[in-house]
Amino acid sequence: MLNKLLLQQVKDCLQNSDALPGDIRDLLHAISIPAEQIDNEEERIRQGIHLETSQRIAKIGSWEMDIPDTDDLTQNRHYWSAEAYRIFGFAPGSAIDNELFYSRIPAEDQALIHTVMKDALATGSIYDVTHRLILPGNIEKTVNERAEIIFDEKTGKPVRMIGTVQDITEKEKSDAELKLANEHLSTLFENMQEVFTLANPAALINKHVLLVDDVVTTGSTLEACGAELLKVEGLKLS
Repeated sequence: MLNKLLLQQVKDCLQNSDALPGDIRDLLHAISIPAEQIDNEEERIRQGIHLETSQRIAKIGSWEMDIPDTDDLTQNRHYWSAEAYRIFGFAPGSAIDNELFYSRIPAEDQALIHTVMKDALATGSIYDVTHRLILPGNIEKTVNERAEIIFDEKTGKPVRMIGTVQDITEKEKSDAELKLANEHLSTLFENMQEVFTLANPAALINKHVLLVDDVVTTGSTLEACGAELLKVEGLKLS
């Protein structure tokens, strides 16, 4: 903001520079150029801060990898955002190579990454793989990586991958807990179905039954009881 005010003042002075001494005019012209450059630099820095903050909040890092030789993927140069470093547990700015990258990944997941990457390079499809990370202290994370393949316009060969890595550890944990809860409810319902039997089904033929549960439950009890009642011919259930 200060630079913007200063730049505006310089421009205002230059509009009325005829009344100024020549050396002052020359100085103002010299100031106006770097002032604009400084203003652009501030905007670039601000955008960089916004990007880094949004990546940290979303737990999504960005990365780029050169591909000098598709037959030898051990010499690739990596370029990572600060959040990508944080996700992998490396110090920001560290030199990243394939050996360091794979040091965080279990052997069985490394094989999966190799397969998916080779397929993406061969077909030009989106590189999309979910794998684990093992950080110091035996901390395990689950991440999803997606990337586009950039091809040389002349040769048609892949030369670069540009992508993202997202920490989905909490999502995977929530999905696993939800799956376990659904399995528990399913088992509970199956078990409840075996609890209810009708002593005299003939007495309920063509009857209308109002089913009421006076206890707050998961609903499995009512469903199991209702399922058994509906086996009776002509019975209506409310």
